[in-house]
Amino acid sequence: MRDEEAFLNRRWSAWQRLETLVIKAEGHQGRMAGHEFLELVKLYRQTSADLAMMTTRSSNRSVVDYLDILVARAYGVVYRSPRFDLKTLIRDAAFTAADTVRRRQVFVWFAIFVTLVGAVWAPLALTMRPDLRSRIISPEMEPNFSYWKQRQHQPRGLEGDAQMMVMYATNNPRVGLITAALGYATGGLFSSYILFQNGQMVGALSYDMNTVGGLGFLWTSILPHGVSELGGIFIAAAGGYLMGWSLLAPGRKSRWAALKAVNRDATVLIITGLVMIFMAAPIEGYFSFNPDVPQPVKLVFGVGALVAWSAFFMGYGKGRSRSEA
Repeated sequence: MRDEEAFLNRRWSAWQRLETLVIKAEGHQGRMAGHEFLELVKLYRQTSADLAMMTTRSSNRSVVDYLDILVARAYGVVYRSPRFDLKTLIRDAAFTAADTVRRRQVFVWFAIFVTLVGAVWAPLALTMRPDLRSRIISPEMEPNFSYWKQRQHQPRGLEGDAQMMVMYATNNPRVGLITAALGYATGGLFSSYILFQNGQMVGALSYDMNTVGGLGFLWTSILPHGVSELGGIFIAAAGGYLMGWSLLAPGRKSRWAALKAVNRDATVLIITGLVMIFMAAPIEGYFSFNPDVPQPVKLVFGVGALVAWSAFFMGYGKGRSRSEA
């Protein structure tokens, strides 16, 4: 092979770098950063080409044998089944959720806006047109309103709390999933209707509680679980809005191509929302409506949850490349 010495001098540092990365990966693949693994793959391909050329053109068996072993080791790293690492999985999932919410936040804010419209409309309507009460508050909901106006929670015991938690954990995620699905199927129309109805109910209950001086009691009871539950509903609804919008305004793409382009982000939003709603269930079952927990403690917990979720979605993983997750 002509100029073999120059070729070896030029490529030797790359082979040594590949060997260093292979040793690191063989020790614990989870310790490698995403850019290091991409570098390893690139060096593996280049070294494979070097091995092919050295095998056919060189008589230097020591170098050929070294490259043969190195390429085989690198192949084992690149194509082996990834080692399951729960910590890395959770970290990457959390980053994907926060990053997706940040990039698609306009749909989240729209879901919040629709809910707030309902929450503002209800007390205004009840103040100006009391005769509309039966249309805003269904007869089936009136007993719940009467219960709240007592301004105290009834003790349920551990068994009762557990039963309610199971009910919240099964019913509330279903509501979030239905809201997202209807947003996809109707371009956001029926999702908006559900969100408006939810906001209207909260606004009407706030109106009633204010008449008996219980507005503070209501909000300190709702806030602990409501931050996660309502936040999850807004984010799940945003996933439905995103898919619906891709069909209504596909731009230069076909509607099918536009839907495929947003499918991953919409799925992440829906799953994130459902996880948040599910996380709210034990808080709602054991804490929010527990008469033994002072209302100021519930307020502090709720504000803390709001700050924590806001910090997570605004800052977690910011500046990190999505290709690393």
